[in-house]
Amino acid sequence: MRVPRVIVDGVGDRFSCAPDSTDCSSAAAIVAVAAEQPFCPGTRVDAVVIPDAGHAIDLYRSAQTAYCHVIEWLDRYVRIG
Repeated sequence: MRVPRVIVDGVGDRFSCAPDSTDCSSAAAIVAVAAEQPFCPGTRVDAVVIPDAGHAIDLYRSAQTAYCHVIEWLDRYVRIG
């Protein structure tokens, strides 16, 4: 499967960004880890780190920031029609 992926994570996510898990300090760190994964090799991976958010981004006041990044990404990579 060759489809672009976007990973949106809160900098305070204690599930995905635990000390023994993914480094979520920057988008580049997340992309580096995702690029090492065996699924979807060679696909484009973009990432966004949302400050002042944790695992359930929708529940934080900064959720709108995440939504804007996702919409911007969709506009760039998803073609309709």
